Amino acid sequence: MSTRLIIVGAIVVGVFLLVMNLFYGELNQDEGWYLYAGKQVAEGRLPYQDFAFTQGPVFARVYAVAYPLVDHYGLMGGRLFTALLGLFAIGLAAALAARLAPAESRSWAAAATLVLLLCNVYHSYFSLVVKTYSLTALLLTGAALVLTLRPGKRTWALAGFLLALSAGVRLSAGIWLPVVGLWLLWQHRGFKLGWLWFGLGGLAGLALAFGPAFARAPAETWFWLVGYHAEREVESVLSLLVFKAAFLSRFAQAYFVVLIVLLVGLFVRRQGSSIQMPLWIGTILLSLIHMLAPFPYDDYQVVVMPILAALSVSLLAGSSLMMSWRPHLLAGIFVLSTAAAFSSPMNQQWFQRERDRIWWRLKDQSDLVLLQQTGRWLAEQSRGQGVLLTQDIYLAVEAGLSVPAGWEMG
Repeated sequence: MSTRLIIVGAIVVGVFLLVMNLFYGELNQDEGWYLYAGKQVAEGRLPYQDFAFTQGPVFARVYAVAYPLVDHYGLMGGRLFTALLGLFAIGLAAALAARLAPAESRSWAAAATLVLLLCNVYHSYFSLVVKTYSLTALLLTGAALVLTLRPGKRTWALAGFLLALSAGVRLSAGIWLPVVGLWLLWQHRGFKLGWLWFGLGGLAGLALAFGPAFARAPAETWFWLVGYHAEREVESVLSLLVFKAAFLSRFAQAYFVVLIVLLVGLFVRRQGSSIQMPLWIGTILLSLIHMLAPFPYDDYQVVVMPILAALSVSLLAGSSLMMSWRPHLLAGIFVLSTAAAFSSPMNQQWFQRERDRIWWRLKDQSDLVLLQQTGRWLAEQSRGQGVLLTQDIYLAVEAGLSVPAGWEMG
């Protein structure tokens, strides 16, 4: 099976999964909270000072720019925009894999990375649902790709700037800034003042991302970005251990094909370029931060999976042991990824409701269609005016209505 044919197959599978997740993927309360934050910023309000928001200010600003799409198409518009960000992140991951692979293996590495990410129903859903994942993944992967380009002042400054913006979307991504900065300082003989330009770019990004919020409402900004998350705690050590084990178990289930490639790659690995070191360290440390959260959700890992997929593929790409097996290996990755996608338990959520003993109850219509119908009814009853008393903020977003002040996060 040729590489081009496999890429076409991966695109077909990827588009199918995106369409199914778009129309049939379960609603998530975060979607309403985050889209409503975009609406608030679009109307001239500031996060933390004027409304509650638990994520970085860059996210709200970006979705404020995209809010006309949400205003016209409702939640589906927000999902389409998020999916576009996620697809760009996958494209950057393919380019990153090609940059990390030897010249003769670049097209194979890019194709394998595309297959691993496009043909994964879990990654498809969480790259489409309106959360911070797609935008963070786009900025992180973009910064990683920039780091592999020709060294120079602009390259280092741009990498620092992008990593700072990723922290302005999801604060945990900020761990990449000291990792890359310290590595550049350690490699100062080869990169000279690269650490300085990286630092200047990072400072500029941090000032742009967080400066306005801290200048106007420092206490509120600190609480919603740090205090709110830090005050969450688990009731017992046993519960804590169960949560960590569940995080690892669900993550392995969601991305087990990527993990297989990673394990095989570690076994047959070649000596890679030095730039891979900060990419590996950043990925590992961010994953540890996610796992150490009081309530670690496995979907947190979506933000680093484009980079991890590219790194895993790059381990295989230069192995002389795999050189003659590469065409068959790519076909195997495609078959295994596709089989995993269509056998995932996530697919049941497209059509089923709750389980009644041994019987599954099926949905009369998808959650998105039901939301759209309810939104139209609310808009007609309210004539587009007034305040909606609901904790499900995506209802207000769909109907084009507001919620009472203080209810922005449900």
